[in-house]
Amino acid sequence: MSVIFQSKMSKFKTYLTALKKASGFLLILIINFQCVQKPESTEPPNIVWIVMEDMSPQFYGAYGNEAAKTPVIDSLIDAGTRFDAAFSTGAVCSPSRYTIISGTRTNEYGTGHHRSNFPIPDSVIPFPKYLQDSGYHTSNNAKRDYSSSARWRITQEAWVESSAEAGWWNRTEGQPFFSFFNFNNNIFLDLKTCN
Repeated sequence: MSVIFQSKMSKFKTYLTALKKASGFLLILIINFQCVQKPESTEPPNIVWIVMEDMSPQFYGAYGNEAAKTPVIDSLIDAGTRFDAAFSTGAVCSPSRYTIISGTRTNEYGTGHHRSNFPIPDSVIPFPKYLQDSGYHTSNNAKRDYSSSARWRITQEAWVESSAEAGWWNRTEGQPFFSFFNFNNNIFLDLKTCN
């Protein structure tokens, strides 16, 4: 493992610790960490997907709030992909999580109510399964509430591992990864520096 990559991963673990203390709403950040590569490289990207509940973009300095002091989250936004036109698929977390994992609208299969128990067809495949089929290590840390009676099937198909200890660090050396992190505590309980 290169020194540059180790340094990035060390910084990211520090960011994750800070984010667990201050997190919230389905704000999705995709952060693509790659080793220094030649432009012609065809290596698949490593992906870290962070979801925070009970948040809105206006709570972050990176989205223009000058009163918000959110340097860790802002640096993640600056280093990753910033979404300026992202919208929630539902008013609450589990239907939104279902839509993200399945790629289908909640009204299509009756999964729009929080913790609904509607069955969905076996033809609805969670998208991380396709990443697994392409050689990715997929990990979910840690929510599994997909607003459907098929939540355990979805969990088994989507993730190589799904727990509070899951992460890219458990993959085979050199294997590409897709790591999903969901933080559910409200940022306002922990923010001390925001006026």
